[in-house]
Amino acid sequence: MSDKQSPITDMKRIAAFADGELSGQDNLDLLEQSQQDASAAKRIRHQQQLLRACRRVMREPMGCPEDLRQRVAAMAEQQMAPADHSPAVLARIGRWIPAAIAALLLLAAVGVYQSAPHSQQATELFPVSLVDRFDGRHHLCSQSISNMISDPDLPNNLDQLPEKLQEKLGQPVPGLDLSAVGYTFQAVGRCSIPGDNAVHLIYKADASTDHEDAISLWIRADDGRLPIEPGRLHASYGSHRNEKLLVWRHGGMVFYLLGDDPSQLEAVAQAL
Repeated sequence: MSDKQSPITDMKRIAAFADGELSGQDNLDLLEQSQQDASAAKRIRHQQQLLRACRRVMREPMGCPEDLRQRVAAMAEQQMAPADHSPAVLARIGRWIPAAIAALLLLAAVGVYQSAPHSQQATELFPVSLVDRFDGRHHLCSQSISNMISDPDLPNNLDQLPEKLQEKLGQPVPGLDLSAVGYTFQAVGRCSIPGDNAVHLIYKADASTDHEDAISLWIRADDGRLPIEPGRLHASYGSHRNEKLLVWRHGGMVFYLLGDDPSQLEAVAQAL
């Protein structure tokens, strides 16, 4: 946080980051700040975790534990017991009720978050809403290749594609043949979700495999601003349980991988 920025302003930026409302440049600035400031990184993690937990609470049915319900009800009865309806009493009740509701929602959210299967995963690089955008683009393009944003300089031919990608991105991009792990290349196009000048590749499971999922691979030139170690996989999650985005840096490139079946992604990433 800069000297000119108040804590309130900084928290607003972090909340906007978690909601996916910051611009690409501001996202990178905040990621750089989190790399240098452990307290900022902790606040970002907390905001992302709370947002994801609240979304699960809103999406999935959940019952309040009976003992908690009874304690909250007893507290409410105790607070509202006075028969005096003077403005002072009404004001006291009015202040307490939102706090009790907020506390109950927070307890429920934390309970759902702690029960999530990936609650102990590594720090997430991207806000939930951005992972949702990757996932939305993946489903749109994998279900109909015609939805991809075509690029006349990028051939839908895996033998010719590496050379053209090197011309476009400035670095060689080998290893795009994923047949060894059961996926066949389908198409390539432009995509601005990871950033400017990024490309999007679609693969589908080979007919010889026992699964029928599709995967999306995005590649962009590494500008050095993403705070991750080269060669190390980082996972971020969307608002649904099966939305998992793997990100890594290698050979002057940044790779983003997402698919229908999250259990397949690490093997694909290792193959790449």
